[in-house]
Amino acid sequence: KTQRHFDFIVRASDKGRDILDALVGYSRLINTEIYKTDVSCSRIVKDVMEELSTTIKQSNATIITTELPVVVGDSSLLHKLFSHLIHNAIHYRNSDRSPEISITATELDKHWKICISDNGIGFRDKIAEDLFIALRRDVNERKYSGTGMGLTIARSIVQRHNGTIWANSVRGTGSEFCFTLGK
Repeated sequence: KTQRHFDFIVRASDKGRDILDALVGYSRLINTEIYKTDVSCSRIVKDVMEELSTTIKQSNATIITTELPVVVGDSSLLHKLFSHLIHNAIHYRNSDRSPEISITATELDKHWKICISDNGIGFRDKIAEDLFIALRRDVNERKYSGTGMGLTIARSIVQRHNGTIWANSVRGTGSEFCFTLGK
């Protein structure tokens, strides 16, 4: 019984450390200066896919992407944005099927709309806005690890680029995360 209690304390301490690290990272992110240049979103997605190649292989994920735009933005922040969203699309997968992820871009008047869609577990549509709040999650902690900071970071990055981000989902069918970036 003592060993179980000790294991619980260690797991809770590890979780607390992970949350604290995520909060410190978020604080640094929102306080760093942005260095905008021309950034190829296609290049960033290719780099993110290389970084996640082991996870992609292990999950047997398929990622299809259309031609993505060149935008004016901070390359490292946009890299974090795509990394969080693509990682989530793989991580929150339905155990009955391999992840299928689609990344598309649509040109609007003054913005690009970029969407990352998946066939994962989805979420309750009524909590879509809450997912972007720090430490909020809509999943079983034991089944899906995480700190609840990824989408908070994603929103901050998009807002720092004068864009918006939103999510749509059908629970059990998949999710779509879309954001806008200025041309």
